Amino acid sequence: MQSADAQFDAAAADRLREYKVLLVPGFLSDVNPSQFYLPFLSPVSNGYFEDQMKWLKELGVEHERLVLQSESSVQANAAVISAAIKASAKPVLIIGHSKGGLDTLEALRADKTLLTKVRGVITLQSPFYGSPVAEYVNSHSILSDQAIKLLLKMGGTNQPEVLP
Repeated sequence: MQSADAQFDAAAADRLREYKVLLVPGFLSDVNPSQFYLPFLSPVSNGYFEDQMKWLKELGVEHERLVLQSESSVQANAAVISAAIKASAKPVLIIGHSKGGLDTLEALRADKTLLTKVRGVITLQSPFYGSPVAEYVNSHSILSDQAIKLLLKMGGTNQPEVLP
């Protein structure tokens, strides 16, 4: 029986090397939980997209995990994504997780010229239709007030997203 890696043949790896893979992390991906006392969060490793980057490196595929302030607005993060797309000498494939998918969508929506360099977008767990958890928190003032305080402490903003 072959492993999944063995099924990814040399021809597929050669094709993938034609692109640069941009990895766009999600909400709270840049926050170290140990700097806050949050009893409901377990410590996480700083290895966001680590396995994927290791695999891409083994294949010799150019890739970059974008450094975003994930708590910032989608417009702020879209600017970082837009710059990374423009800076790439190769066409790009984008993998966005959670809010990273929303940030990516905004980058592509705001500057349609980027579409000429983007060959594919994969999003994982992106809340394109909203988030039931966020909606619940926002509908309860005590929870909402505490969430905003925590978000601001982590460097985020409480300004509503305004898309043209």
